[in-house]
Amino acid sequence: MLVIEVVSSNRDRSNPPISNRTAADHMNARRIPTHVNAAGLTLAITNLKGGVGKSVLTSLIAAEFAQQGASVHVVDCDEQQSTTRWHTVSRQRGYRLEGIGLTAIPATQDFHTAVASIPASDIRLFDVGGFFHDRAVEAYKQCDAVLIPVINEATSATQAMAIRSILETNGKEMQRPVIPYKAIFNNLHPFNINSPAVAETAKILVNANFPLAKPIIKTRDYYARVAAGWGTLYDWRAHFESNPKLTPSARQKALEPVYGAIEGVNILNNEIIQLLREAQT
Repeated sequence: MLVIEVVSSNRDRSNPPISNRTAADHMNARRIPTHVNAAGLTLAITNLKGGVGKSVLTSLIAAEFAQQGASVHVVDCDEQQSTTRWHTVSRQRGYRLEGIGLTAIPATQDFHTAVASIPASDIRLFDVGGFFHDRAVEAYKQCDAVLIPVINEATSATQAMAIRSILETNGKEMQRPVIPYKAIFNNLHPFNINSPAVAETAKILVNANFPLAKPIIKTRDYYARVAAGWGTLYDWRAHFESNPKLTPSARQKALEPVYGAIEGVNILNNEIIQLLREAQT
């Protein structure tokens, strides 16, 4: 059975680290944009298969970059508009989501007109689903790099390879190198990490020489809370750290799963930083 490495990091639980080099640093180092609209660094989180948790990842990544001090703008190109719901409901509940803007592009709206009106930001994240194939093709043309979440279903791997084909075609049409891309295992329950289904999905990707990120994003309750419109992981951390009703031991117990969730996204963020570095070389 193919075993997938789970990467973890040692850190001070009271102050989870951020990447050594921030998103803004990467933006300032950028020389020539690889996408049509030069708007900082641009990443697509995408899979043509539904149910892989890409919208949750988009929300988590947006908050992580914002925590680093970068301005982030999410472009929701998915028919389900899950990222839009997270952003809208979180604000309705009083979460400020500082540094995170959002533009939803429904199927009825012209894609390029909508993209042209998006305000400038350090980081632009495209949440791209598989319902509108032509929309996905055009969205990828806007990007510097692509992150493809896969799950314990072989179809998610075959759809990842379909995305690679699109990126290769885009590169030829635009007369540029194929932009960097990686698949990452997402939303896996610890009991399933070494299951035959996960091994089969990984085997498909490995046999196709498909770039695969090392970390695995595990199922966590706080990821689901964020996705349901309850702010960001950092809002939850601040909530428990500032709650005067909690004893020190109760506070530490409440914070442990939040710290674990933040650590998982931080590891993913480092992987994204590497992808964006590749886009600049």
